Amino acid sequence: MANENRLWKALSVFLKYGFKKASMNDVAREIGISRQALYNQYKTKKALFDSLVKLVIVSAKEEAETALSLTNIPIQDRVLKAMDLWAGQFIDDLRNYPHGTEVISLCETGSVGDECHNEFLTMLEKTFTEEKIIPHSGSIQDLTNTFSYIMKGLLFSAKNRVEFNESMERAVRALLGEKNNSKTC
Repeated sequence: MANENRLWKALSVFLKYGFKKASMNDVAREIGISRQALYNQYKTKKALFDSLVKLVIVSAKEEAETALSLTNIPIQDRVLKAMDLWAGQFIDDLRNYPHGTEVISLCETGSVGDECHNEFLTMLEKTFTEEKIIPHSGSIQDLTNTFSYIMKGLLFSAKNRVEFNESMERAVRALLGEKNNSKTC
């Protein structure tokens, strides 16, 4: 747990300075250990960053998966909560730090990011299938991909988390209908 807390603190260094300018010395100072101790644990800045990315992305994916599994609430609410936990929760950091966009982009493009994003889409698709959601046109995979495109667009265009969630709510209503309606969208 202590290691996870340190990795979360290290994130702020990358968000402030960006990947290229952040130094292992900056990170060591932020997390309260010597630079040598940091190098003993992570041989390179890239290894540290990759561990950080894995922690953030896997945690977000697990939170989103939990939201999708809440079968006692309407599908619309589950999808909104999952989208917020997968992407929306990062919007404010993305906007408030000078290198937020760079760091989030690096998180998305790494192998862990790609793998977790694909797992997230698979979870979403499975949820739609289990809920017997029938798109008016296209397939459930098309519906899932549409949500992915909307979410990614909002990740970089929404001014804050509130705007992300309001926009995502409109998308959910447009694609899944109002709550308690038929399962055809």
